[in-house]
Amino acid sequence: MLFPELAFGVKSCGEYTRKDFEEILSRIALDHEFANTGGKTLQLDRDEQVDLTATVRNPLAKSLLYHLRNLSTDAIDNQFDGVRDRLFEVLRSQRRLPDFVDVAIDLHDGASTGQLTLTT
Repeated sequence: MLFPELAFGVKSCGEYTRKDFEEILSRIALDHEFANTGGKTLQLDRDEQVDLTATVRNPLAKSLLYHLRNLSTDAIDNQFDGVRDRLFEVLRSQRRLPDFVDVAIDLHDGASTGQLTLTT
């Protein structure tokens, strides 16, 4: 559902594919890992040779970060908007979202808490 909205600019001749990037992004998001650890873990799961003692960045993680670094701010915003819109579309089609919600904001003035409380 989410991956069609993401674009990495991967060329067909690249060492890693779009699917590789989708898998590592899923892993690091769900396991709360850094890209380097996620890349190593993913490659270990695939029975690929990985030097766990290496101090240099994992090649898969390095390639992912290279592609993400080269995305423009607008491209990233558009992708996030696309993912959000698709998620809401699916949730609405499954009737998992209410038609409306009541929201109250309780602001406390002062330096004691600095908290913002949302009540539904």
